[in-house]
Amino acid sequence: MAWHYQAKPHDLFHHDLQNPPILASAGGRELVVASGKGGYVFAVDRRTGELAWKTPVGVHRNDLLRRLPEDDREVVVYPGFWGGIETPGAYADGTLYFVAENLGTPYTATAFRSRDGAENVQNMEGRTPLDEGTSELVAIDAATGRIRWTHKFGMVAFGGATVVNDLVFTATYDGTVYALERTSGRPVWQYRLPAGVIAWPAVSGDTMIWPAGLGRRPALVALRLDALGREETPPETTVQEPAP
Repeated sequence: MAWHYQAKPHDLFHHDLQNPPILASAGGRELVVASGKGGYVFAVDRRTGELAWKTPVGVHRNDLLRRLPEDDREVVVYPGFWGGIETPGAYADGTLYFVAENLGTPYTATAFRSRDGAENVQNMEGRTPLDEGTSELVAIDAATGRIRWTHKFGMVAFGGATVVNDLVFTATYDGTVYALERTSGRPVWQYRLPAGVIAWPAVSGDTMIWPAGLGRRPALVALRLDALGREETPPETTVQEPAP
């Protein structure tokens, strides 16, 4: 091992550092940039492991508690179980882009005990209401960690951040794809897919392909500036009643 950096000692809240790291050269340093469910972005010197900067994004509340109240009082923690930065970020020309979820989870010290990890995940998911969350796309200066701009959405967004030329793309839970100016965060285009989105696109040449899988009309949609295609309407499904 050459070095290590522990991002969050004594983590109580499932705040994984799960996203793939981003390698960036900024501020005269070679950096590795990490992000995850804790809602922080960390830039670490690739040679020494020294922390260059640490930037919180999104809402933070009670997430640095060392222990939960012992009288079974409920504490709402932001970021919650679904995390602060759930999806991968992007990097271009000295700027980093991340989507943060503003979604809280209630915790107590003794309630909701689970028999195993799978049951614990189900308990936490069930107590984290997705329909009450919001999100924001944040642009960060890779050299300093300073936030350059923030664009807020009225619901959670698990569409990641994808840079294409002078735009950055993401998508919200209802299946709306957004394109924003990289320099300012100003929205310049949006498009509603036939189903909700919890993934990010693939880009090849002038074509962008989005997977939309939430709901009754899952689809893989290819978008292109000069495209003339139309969305197909699926046939009606007939439910056969069982014989008496």
